[in-house]
Amino acid sequence: MTLYREERYEVKVSRTVLKTSLDWKQFRFSLTQLAQKHHFKGVISQVTNPISQHITLNKFGYEELDAISYQDFEYQGRKILSSITETDSCKLVIKYL
Repeated sequence: MTLYREERYEVKVSRTVLKTSLDWKQFRFSLTQLAQKHHFKGVISQVTNPISQHITLNKFGYEELDAISYQDFEYQGRKILSSITETDSCKLVIKYL
C-alpha cells in the first residue's frame, strides 16, 4: 500500500509519498486512520488476487484506477504473465480520504 498527499507551495505541487510494507498486526489502528492523521489525500494499492480485489473494491470502498491484464501484458515482446490464471489482472485502486 502507498499513502500520498499533496502539499501546495504557491504554484508548485509537491507530492509526498510514504511507502509501507509493514506487518498489519503492528498497527493499533487502520492504514486509513494513519493516512488521515498525517493529512494524506488517499491510500493507493496494487491488488493482485481475486480476494484482495474483492475486499478492497467491495468491502473497503476503494475505486479502481487502472488494471493490467495478465494475458495481454507484454515485456520485450513476451507475454511474461500469461501463466497467471487465478485472476485476470492486477488492479491499481485508491481510497480517497
